[in-house]
Amino acid sequence: MDPTIELLDKKIEEVESRIERIKAALGELPSLEADLNALQRSKAIVLGRPKAEREASKTIPPVRQEGMTLSDAILAVLSESRSPVNHEQMMTGLRGLGIKPNVNSVWGTLARFARDGKIVRKDKGLYASK
Repeated sequence: MDPTIELLDKKIEEVESRIERIKAALGELPSLEADLNALQRSKAIVLGRPKAEREASKTIPPVRQEGMTLSDAILAVLSESRSPVNHEQMMTGLRGLGIKPNVNSVWGTLARFARDGKIVRKDKGLYASK
């Protein structure tokens, strides 16, 4: 086989491997953000400063893709999650994408997607990608 082709194949494998590692890490993001927010709320309660929790939740940098709609973001959060997502996890995941969602819009979109078969409703308030 041509050495150039072998080199290109090796590079392609390396990039594909890196992409898979990044996707796996992104899949953990909603769960990690939910854990972080819960810890920050707990600290704020202990310190008697509920405002500190709200300010701390703004520290997560957005990774929103250009032109991403709320529907796209909801599907992205579900597809990146390894388990069904509840309300808090969905909102945290959307905020992590740089979206400040309206709760009613999120629930309406989830209900419509479940009704249309785009996602699966696992239980009351728990949704997963197909």
